[in-house]
Amino acid sequence: MEIKDYARKFINNPRERTPERQSQIVKEYLKLTGRRINITCGTCYIEAILTIIRHMENTSKYKLKKGCIIQPFGGGIITNDNLTDEIAEQALRDRTANPLMFAEMPYDPEDLKIVPVEIEVKKRGRKAKINESISNGNESQD
Repeated sequence: MEIKDYARKFINNPRERTPERQSQIVKEYLKLTGRRINITCGTCYIEAILTIIRHMENTSKYKLKKGCIIQPFGGGIITNDNLTDEIAEQALRDRTANPLMFAEMPYDPEDLKIVPVEIEVKKRGRKAKINESISNGNESQD
């Protein structure tokens, strides 16, 4: 049985808090967040259920790797909890996110067209060119 199926009963009726359901919540929460639940805390199970349900409702085709966040220009922090396809695509265009930050993408990062961008930088009285690549974010100087 899926957690979403019994979440309301588990939260509202203490008799529904069986060891099997608690075990399933602990496993799913650990898999999702990498954190453990305090098994003696009833409220912690409820918070875990709400986190799991929030994650299930996020239908973005993009998923960040564990520990990665996006900080777009203009402020805010984007995690998997509030990531949408539009935000991910905009961050990739703005280069506030790198394809290597994503665990899941709707296309292979290798298929992403590499667009060389040349930026002229004055360095100690001489010009240097920096070539950037969208696909891996590496910079090299000529």
